[in-house]
Amino acid sequence: HYGTNPRCLDFVVLADSSWSLVPDSSKRVGNGAHGFDNANSDMHAIFYAYGPAFKVNYVSPTFENVDIYPLICEILGLEPASVDGKLEHVNGLLKY
Repeated sequence: HYGTNPRCLDFVVLADSSWSLVPDSSKRVGNGAHGFDNANSDMHAIFYAYGPAFKVNYVSPTFENVDIYPLICEILGLEPASVDGKLEHVNGLLKY
């Protein structure tokens, strides 16, 4: 999505996951720090599920957030709209 936007420079700086790049380190950083390397496992989200539809003490392989929508639709018995998420990526969470 960088394309030819004039605000994008000819280089990209990527800090290690435990660091943040700020213009002045003496000031508190109050803005969001959006953007991260989604291939870095330190940056993955945690997903907890509890209820009659879910296995107990199950640890799932990593999945993407877009897969949660078809999971919720399955539990509620709804027909999901066409989306990028796939139930087969998360159906291991389910008891049935």
